[in-house]
Amino acid sequence: MRKTAFAMALTVMMMIGIVPAFGATPTASKLTVTLLNQDPFPAEPGGYVDVRFLIENVGTQQAEDVSFELIYNYPFSLDPGASAMRYYGSIRASADEDQEAIMAYRLRVDADAIDGISKLSLRYKKGADDIWHPTDDFDVRVGSSNAVISIVDVTADPSHVSPGDTVDVSMRLKNMVGTGLKDIKVSLGLSGTDVPFAPVDSTNEKVIKRLDPGKEQAVEFKLIAESDAASGVYKIPVAITYSDMDGEDYTMAAVTSLVVGSTPDLSVILDTTDIRSSGSKGEVTVKFVNRGLSDVKFVNVVLEGSDLYKVFSPTELYLGNIDSDDYETADFDLYIEKAASGAVTLPLQVTYLDPNNKEYSMRVELKVPLYTAEQLEQYGLVQKSGVGIYLGVVVVLVVGFVLWRRWRKKRRNHNGMKK
Repeated sequence: MRKTAFAMALTVMMMIGIVPAFGATPTASKLTVTLLNQDPFPAEPGGYVDVRFLIENVGTQQAEDVSFELIYNYPFSLDPGASAMRYYGSIRASADEDQEAIMAYRLRVDADAIDGISKLSLRYKKGADDIWHPTDDFDVRVGSSNAVISIVDVTADPSHVSPGDTVDVSMRLKNMVGTGLKDIKVSLGLSGTDVPFAPVDSTNEKVIKRLDPGKEQAVEFKLIAESDAASGVYKIPVAITYSDMDGEDYTMAAVTSLVVGSTPDLSVILDTTDIRSSGSKGEVTVKFVNRGLSDVKFVNVVLEGSDLYKVFSPTELYLGNIDSDDYETADFDLYIEKAASGAVTLPLQVTYLDPNNKEYSMRVELKVPLYTAEQLEQYGLVQKSGVGIYLGVVVVLVVGFVLWRRWRKKRRNHNGMKK
């Protein structure tokens, strides 16, 4: 009876594990692998990522002669000479925490990798066992640490806009990362600034609903320059907001510029001259009239030499700035050689800058008309000569004297006959 009760109690104890069964084999070694971390997070396309695994033996026996192999696919690769294999002489059971193993790999990430989750895994074998045991897959995040939009270029047509005119601005954006971007809003900072531009037939904001990886798309703005806008370069703030496909929001700020300024219209004319004929000396006044909408500055004029005249004043004159709808003059003292006839040409070399410091140069030939003595009298440019008048008076006096002598002689003869 007692033997029966003891046997039954022993059986129950063995079943619930209170005491080990006689002759039973202890639990074998069992390895687990955990991905501790990746650095950087996310892994940058074209760069490297370091992955670290924790190896634990959760069994009751020591694992001997353990081999691990990293299983990887695109977009990951190992550098030449690097091995996917790792070897451990033994890994004790988890009761000894000092025997936890840390296993690390450095992987290259392909430059064209698409943002998202890529998979890694391991397999291992122990001792003389030729059977490989696979682990679960591990997630490695690939993608740029910051979703980036680049402004590839900005064009303005025309490149220089005149006050009161319109300009078409095109801004081309590119998605520089391997994931799609959405709800891209581009805004020009026109209000509340000193920028003399305003949108025409639209707003200062444009939206791109989606921009796929590596793709480009342009946004178009039509602007008008204020009618009283001063010439110059104006910086325009650009604000861009957008989101990635995970819903994370981004903002970026940039600056572009537009140029206000029309092509200068400088007119050079012969204003006055007191030179009328060859062989004479006098002053020539040249007028420089700014007929354009923009000012000009640093105006300089040089009178080139000639065999037909001599210059007694400086041949180079600096006129400075000439405002729009204004003028300056330059005076030259000349002697015209007797060989000149009809007209003498004054070649002028004129240089100046517009308000945006663009340099202009032009060569102008002004003609100073020359007249003969007859033409001068004909056109009333000189008083008629007094020689003819004097001759006429002399003739009249001579004729009058002759007539008077005859009259007197006749009178004397008549009186003598009466006596």
